[in-house]
Amino acid sequence: MADRWTEQTLETVRELDLEIASLVSQYTGGRWHREELFIPTEHNLESIRSGIASLKTKVNALPDDFWRAHFTAVLESLEFSVECNTKMPYEYITRISAGFDSLMGESAPGAPAGRAQILGARLSQLPDLLDAVRTLLTQCGDIGRSQVADLLPPLFGNISKAVDFVETHAQDDSLRANARKNGDHAIAAARQIQELVKSLPLGGLQVVDIPFEFSVEKGMQAPLDYILSWYEDDVEFRREQFFKTAQEIDRSKDAYDLLNHGTPGYSSVESLLEDMRNMLGQLKQKALRFIDLPQEHEECGVGLIPPTWRMVCPTFMQIDGAVCINPDNLPAFTRGMVEETLAHEVYPGHYAAKIKSSLNDLPNTFKLGLFMSRCHQEGIAHRSEYLMMPYYDDPIAKLEAAKRGWYCAYRVKAEVDLYYNKRPVQEVIDNYVTHLNCTEYSAQAQTRAHMMRPADGISYYTGMRYIEELYRKSKMDMKQFSNQAFEYGNIPLKTLENILGLSAEKKAQLKAFKPLS
Repeated sequence: MADRWTEQTLETVRELDLEIASLVSQYTGGRWHREELFIPTEHNLESIRSGIASLKTKVNALPDDFWRAHFTAVLESLEFSVECNTKMPYEYITRISAGFDSLMGESAPGAPAGRAQILGARLSQLPDLLDAVRTLLTQCGDIGRSQVADLLPPLFGNISKAVDFVETHAQDDSLRANARKNGDHAIAAARQIQELVKSLPLGGLQVVDIPFEFSVEKGMQAPLDYILSWYEDDVEFRREQFFKTAQEIDRSKDAYDLLNHGTPGYSSVESLLEDMRNMLGQLKQKALRFIDLPQEHEECGVGLIPPTWRMVCPTFMQIDGAVCINPDNLPAFTRGMVEETLAHEVYPGHYAAKIKSSLNDLPNTFKLGLFMSRCHQEGIAHRSEYLMMPYYDDPIAKLEAAKRGWYCAYRVKAEVDLYYNKRPVQEVIDNYVTHLNCTEYSAQAQTRAHMMRPADGISYYTGMRYIEELYRKSKMDMKQFSNQAFEYGNIPLKTLENILGLSAEKKAQLKAFKPLS
């Protein structure tokens, strides 16, 4: 194998990288389609599927094993997203709300007039999008309609806020004039959807009929046989580790009593956010044991999860350079839990990976939001919780990390039970409460998350386990390995594994890829 890719090879790869990323952008409303909403009509969905098939033909003709495998993973994961969103079209709803939130937030990048331009363009397409979603809802099962019923209400307020934002900040008179009209039409279309759907009790629903192998191996780009070989044993191992850790902290107390009462909670959302700010500086310094960070970089902020996502994010969520909390679930937060979770979300977890990757000029397909990269993204963050165990200030944070390991191992089992073993939904909810000491609120939220995206629950533990195995095989020291695992953007596990096996020259070419745009 040559130590470097030739410029001719890179020219071909850059063109394919742009073509594939552009198709993903068209479907997801990405960087090249910020003013466009994908409208899921039968014709438009067939166009995306046709585009995937055409690009697969081009990719299969590539002589280079690395690029052929990577591009195939991207296209397979896009195929999975299209399949899921056709049978469970809620994402078209949440995508609107999330997109509006990102443009209207106080920390949103860009001048207000420019953001108003984008919002105005999206509002003009929104009635057609909602009409297309209504058509999909007539063809999908109860799970798809119930999810939309649960997630639709925040859209009404977001549409109204978007109209107000455009009327306040747009510099074009016609844009301001059309915003109210388009908003009214969109709200009318949303009301038609509301009449069609009904929220049903979670325990009585059936999971979507998508083969689990397709979800795992194509969507998440993880090996199913690998998961089936350990998923039950690892739940028991992590359970034992949790109780062992509790004994090491305080032999005189029950493990759950120690977890729930051994560290203080918070009396207000404001006190929680303030404590988070204080912890971040300390965690950043400790994380330097495992990764290198640039001396100057934008600090991670703190904030609140928007209402759109609170039903499926019971505690924390990363949003636009900030780690956000669910204010509706304040009793779930304790100091030990927050410190441990910030290791996952910020240092040396997600935020640190974002900072490190931003230093490189990576391929477009290393910067996508597809589910192919979930095992990599969540795996390095989950692994970060373990790396920090000797360095937490609050001893209960160490117990929280052990609990999270058990919890994430169980999430893999829950996915296998729901989609592979076909166990009842209510059984999975009950197991979260009975075996993992979850509140009913958290158990419902986690099971709902399992049902909204098949196989996504495998990503944390499977990714952590796979990446730890790569480290042990790599013969690198901890910091050298972690730096490489963190600095290549959002990629499938196999792409990461293949990168680690590349020559130093090819790794340098990836980090200075000069993607087309």
